[in-house]
Amino acid sequence: MDQKIIDEVIFRKADDKDLTNLYRLEIKCFREDAYPPQLLLFYMRFPRNFFILAEKIPEKIIIGYIIGIIEGGETGHIISICVDPGFRRRGIGSKLMIMAEKYFVKERVCISKLEVRVDNEEAMKMYKKLGYDIVDILKRYYKDGGDAYLMIKKLC
Repeated sequence: MDQKIIDEVIFRKADDKDLTNLYRLEIKCFREDAYPPQLLLFYMRFPRNFFILAEKIPEKIIIGYIIGIIEGGETGHIISICVDPGFRRRGIGSKLMIMAEKYFVKERVCISKLEVRVDNEEAMKMYKKLGYDIVDILKRYYKDGGDAYLMIKKLC
């Protein structure tokens, strides 16, 4: 983990004024799979959500985010995680994941799940390092027909 980068980043809750910059980052990370601004706004306002930004200071540039929700009171679902390609492999994604997991545990949720493209080796490596296991393959999960792995981690 690049401690210098982490020291220059603050983590805070997303709010409506972040929407434009969040959407720019969303496109940068996910291109054709990017969530539209309305969906990002929906998740900001979702009950029992976790929508945290990583913001580089002093520039106040959003370089990452994570969205997590609690489904049915039992499962934490990492809806999306995005780190600007220029800031990857510096511990920011792992820090965001750990923050979401701590939120889930605080809310008495002991299972965390996420979906990841089967060819996204960089993300899968991080998730496996954090203790996530592949439990299923979701055929044609993405708009373009791409498959996803369902990954799960027991938190408590």
